[in-house]
Amino acid sequence: MSSSRVFEIRSYTAAPGRLEELKERFATRTVGLFERHGMEVLAFFEPIEEADVLVYLLGFESEAGAERAWEGFFADPEWAEVKRSTESNGPLVASMDNRRYRPSSFSPLQ
Repeated sequence: MSSSRVFEIRSYTAAPGRLEELKERFATRTVGLFERHGMEVLAFFEPIEEADVLVYLLGFESEAGAERAWEGFFADPEWAEVKRSTESNGPLVASMDNRRYRPSSFSPLQ
């Protein structure tokens, strides 16, 4: 039986010297916005081998649900204000990579 559930892993490389500000923005503002838009926040990670990188895992009920959640998030005026106010001294993120996955049939995380 295949799952329609979708997981998204995003990896952000912070602008030089800005990782703590990026983490603070997620902790105090972004996570709440994610939840409001139906994004299930599952985990945040900091790679041992890489400095200035923050990785997180989100869950969605489906691919269409992921699309709707991100559209709502990016259209949210509160997100626009958070981004504007936290990037008054320049961007917090130098680069970003994201990928979506479906769990394998034998995955404990469904």
